[in-house]
Amino acid sequence: FGISILRRLSIYLELTKPRLTLLSVLTVLAGFYLGTRGAIDAVRLAHLLSGTALLGAGLAALNQYIEWRVDGLMQRTAGRPLPSGRLHPRVALCFGASTCFGGIAQLLFAVNALTAVLAASTLVLYLFCYTPLKRLSRLCTLVGAIPGATPPMIGWAAATGRLDRTAAVLFAIIRF
Repeated sequence: FGISILRRLSIYLELTKPRLTLLSVLTVLAGFYLGTRGAIDAVRLAHLLSGTALLGAGLAALNQYIEWRVDGLMQRTAGRPLPSGRLHPRVALCFGASTCFGGIAQLLFAVNALTAVLAASTLVLYLFCYTPLKRLSRLCTLVGAIPGATPPMIGWAAATGRLDRTAAVLFAIIRF
């Protein structure tokens, strides 16, 4: 109990890698804006952005959970919340899983199913393909670029309810 609420909140914020999460949210916003015809549906957009932020925050937390032992061995990452001992790994696991689940659920129920499927696919590729591959091969960059390029497609799907050539072009611009 010795840690202040503000200090605990700052540790959780650090766990979410807010700059990376913000980049994902901004590219989702770009895809949504480009896919919108007519007036912007502000409610759908708010759900899209908050669901994406939850997913991004959860992915960052789960990535740190998966890598916390290795992070403790590197000077650059040893100060992160888990290897530094400021947050227990199980807490990060629960936080990451619940925020990812909440984000995907929000996208499913408040935006549309295609958007949620794309978000869930991003989670699977990032956590179960890219993250383990980082320690095995340089090909991880090619694999990691796929979930990294998906956000504008997620925004497009949220705006249009479908994927088409334009969504593929948005993906390709970020991917390459």
